[in-house]
Amino acid sequence: VYTGLVQGGFAPMSYIPSTETLHAWLIGNGCQLIAENTEWQMQKGDIVIWGRKGYSAGAGGHTGICIDGQNWLECTAWRDLGETIQNHDARWAMNDQPYFYVYRYTGTTNSQPVQASNVSISAPKANVSYGLHLLGGSWLDEVTNFGSGDNGFAGLPNHQHDLLYIRVDHGSVKYRVHTVKSGWLPWVTKGDRNDTVNGCAGIAGEAIDGVQIIFLTPAGEPYQQAYYR
Repeated sequence: VYTGLVQGGFAPMSYIPSTETLHAWLIGNGCQLIAENTEWQMQKGDIVIWGRKGYSAGAGGHTGICIDGQNWLECTAWRDLGETIQNHDARWAMNDQPYFYVYRYTGTTNSQPVQASNVSISAPKANVSYGLHLLGGSWLDEVTNFGSGDNGFAGLPNHQHDLLYIRVDHGSVKYRVHTVKSGWLPWVTKGDRNDTVNGCAGIAGEAIDGVQIIFLTPAGEPYQQAYYR
């Protein structure tokens, strides 16, 4: 699916997206979600993703491109068929009717329409710096991007942390944390550990147990997103 869409003019990524990351990439390339686990009028070019978001990794997800009002092109190990054209609804029923999403190209993105081109567009590199505050302690060393060993993550294993800051040198980022005591806290767009009111996510003294991060791609650039674990 990814290769076919790139050959058709979609802006390429630096890696092949999975059924989890395919959603955002489709939207960034001018597609709109037209159906979510509900009946729809299938037409040529519709892109279908099986598997509920957050649970479709590995064998939990599947995807294909519709070629008419009934059939789709998929790549499957079922009967070792590889790339094959099958009746979508029959295959969907055969797989116990998984949760699904349907995207359709409209040419409208959050920035500008993506035009077909033989020229690959590379996205400017965005470096991300981040750091965590140890619960009951002090700020830990800042980390930039990711690496090996202690340079690969912020925080201390088997410890709790109560404040997080994130900043990027290109584009912008928004993030928020979930604490054991207060739940999800408001979004933060500034990354400054010296400003614990507006520049950090978290509440001093409350352990963080969840985080959400969104990278905001500058208008006109190939879509990029944050990855974290």
